[in-house]
Amino acid sequence: MLLVGAQVTVWSATEVAAAFGVSEMVIGITVVAVGTSLPELAASMAGAMKGQPEMALGNVIGSNIFNLTAVLPVAGIIYPAAIYPAASAGGDFWRDFGAVLALCLVLSAVCLWKLGRGRRRLGRVTAVGLLGLYVGYYFLLLG
Repeated sequence: MLLVGAQVTVWSATEVAAAFGVSEMVIGITVVAVGTSLPELAASMAGAMKGQPEMALGNVIGSNIFNLTAVLPVAGIIYPAAIYPAASAGGDFWRDFGAVLALCLVLSAVCLWKLGRGRRRLGRVTAVGLLGLYVGYYFLLLG
């Protein structure tokens, strides 16, 4: 049911966003990303609620590794022109790559800082800050 619910969410939200004239790039970055991440979110929440944060973390890391090593290369093999022009065009690719790189560096620095202080949790303030960075990036896309 989770997979069906995620599929229905993606399909209906994409249709509604397209009807309001939202660009395909914004739809792909938000609606499709949320819909395809719903199964991982449910598994991570289940692990966290059962007191197994390792399960939640492993699920997130494993999902990202799978997406980078299997999904992206398969998409490039099936339709390489969809990836190459974005890289050669410059603007969008470097803006998005730069944002992802910056967020990864910020998260890594925060995690190392917290671990250095003997803490194993990021905390709500850090989570809100990281979410704020994502919202800022999203507004950059809309602007």
